[in-house]
Amino acid sequence: MVEQFNMREYIKNGSDWYSDNVENAYTRPELSTEYEAPSNEIEERIAEIWQSILGIEPVGIKDNFFELGGESLLFVNMHNELEKHYPGKTKVEEIITCPTISEIAAIIENEDEDGAENSETESYGYQMYFSDWR
Repeated sequence: MVEQFNMREYIKNGSDWYSDNVENAYTRPELSTEYEAPSNEIEERIAEIWQSILGIEPVGIKDNFFELGGESLLFVNMHNELEKHYPGKTKVEEIITCPTISEIAAIIENEDEDGAENSETESYGYQMYFSDWR
């Protein structure tokens, strides 16, 4: 029997809803990339977030978020989770063009190393954080 999704419970509990339903996770579909396991703490954290949001296990660091079934609403949830763990280090306009775990981890690592803004983002003359859109 398939459990019915309850939006009120999901909103109330946020990403914890999935952790109570891990046994319902789907296996990794056939993709254009081979599975590559996370190799550091940041990649592991992002993989956990993706697995939680997408309900797919395992997720590789070269897998494309959108090829895994991610769409705009799931992207928003993913960005919110990233912001909880890495506040101010992931801008929507950067990670939308970097739809793999390894690319997002590189953005976060670059912020950790130099603390500087991405030069491509600076060229726009503004900073656009998702939290500003609320």
